[in-house]
Amino acid sequence: MDVYVSATKEAAASGGALLAKYAWWKQSNPDGSFEDMTGEAAMGLTCVAHPHKDIAGVYDGLIEVYDSCEDQVVKNWATKSSYSVDRS
Repeated sequence: MDVYVSATKEAAASGGALLAKYAWWKQSNPDGSFEDMTGEAAMGLTCVAHPHKDIAGVYDGLIEVYDSCEDQVVKNWATKSSYSVDRS
């Protein structure tokens, strides 16, 4: 995925909203890119970096490990949450 910089003062909120929209959009467009979703022109964003194909493979290999760790955290949280019932 390319890296973008926002020109707005609310860059964090805008970025979070765009990533949420992209995650939602990606479910019905699994082969689409961020640029496909935005129509090649995201409002107020400037593309500042593109991934290097030869290096991207290294990071792609980490996705499965990251997903596994994230799943464990979610499961552990769910288990702990089920035990923390207020008994007062």
